[in-house]
Amino acid sequence: MKQVKYTEVTSAHRGWLRRLLSAHEIAALLMLACGPVDSTAATADFLALQEVGLVSMVNERFSLTDAGSTYLHLLRERR
Repeated sequence: MKQVKYTEVTSAHRGWLRRLLSAHEIAALLMLACGPVDSTAATADFLALQEVGLVSMVNERFSLTDAGSTYLHLLRERR
């Protein structure tokens, strides 16, 4: 994965997420960072993440979008 500087990511994606994520939604993103999750194992949090564009469904499995990966990258950089 290409290493992106925090300032590049924030300036490029400023304003793309209009609300804070819940702890459960962040946990769902972290699960997806390990790999796709079958739709039968998913919770309502996955659907909420899909609505904001952080998660997509491909072949009945949820997976991170580029925006979802960027969000996790931002979380890692902010610690």
